Amino acid sequence: MTALSRITAEKRLFILPLVVGLALNAALFALAVYPLTVRVANADVRAAAARESLEDAERAHAEAVAILEGKSRADADLRTFYEEVLPLDLPSARRITYAQLAAMAEGANLRHDRRSSVTEQDRGSRLARLRTTMVLAGEYADVREFIYMLETADAFVVIEAVSLVQPDEAATSLVLTLEVSTYFWSDQSDADA
Repeated sequence: MTALSRITAEKRLFILPLVVGLALNAALFALAVYPLTVRVANADVRAAAARESLEDAERAHAEAVAILEGKSRADADLRTFYEEVLPLDLPSARRITYAQLAAMAEGANLRHDRRSSVTEQDRGSRLARLRTTMVLAGEYADVREFIYMLETADAFVVIEAVSLVQPDEAATSLVLTLEVSTYFWSDQSDADA
């Protein structure tokens, strides 16, 4: 008999409960502790994913709020532009293109030769355009002064085209053909017609 088998036979009462305890301990670990460890690890992964999703949602919400605030500011700025900068109607637009431009030309020492205007409106839009063509004559410095006055005026006028010609080589005056536009709210739209 070997030493191990002799010890096992003599101490069987002590070794048997130890082996049974180790087997129960291994079974308890395999059936209860390990699955709970896996569940906790999975819960940690899910919690991390949930935190990341929450952070993404908070970022998306902040971006949406910023876009909404920007849109609100843009709408307010556009409303201010329409109500305070643009002429309110055709008579107001005519005052800008007839009276104010004529006064600017006179202030810049330019002679007024002729002027014509046409009103245009896109289909379905309440915004209309008054396009005016003016022919003025004067010295180059006066033409520059007039254009500067026009560009720095408070009235909303868009310079569409500028043509500057010298009628003949002996003349010192120039002929300025200027096409300008201003926009205004029209009561008529194609839906009304």
